[in-house]
Amino acid sequence: MIKESKNMRLGACLKQAGILTDEQIENLLIQQNYHWTKFGRVAVSLGYIKKETLEFLKPI
Repeated sequence: MIKESKNMRLGACLKQAGILTDEQIENLLIQQNYHWTKFGRVAVSLGYIKKETLEFLKPI
C-alpha cells in the first residue's frame, strides 16, 4: 500500500508502489535535468508509467 503524503515526491511514491526501480528513477532524474521538464512527464514519455498513473498520483 502506498503511504499517503502530500510531501512525498513522485519517484518515491512510484518506488514504494513497486512501479519503478532505483535505476529507473536515477535515469529519469538524469533525463529530467537534461530536458528541464517534470519528472512525471519524462516517466510517461519513456514509457515507465502511463499518463493515467501520473494523473492518479498528482494529488500526492
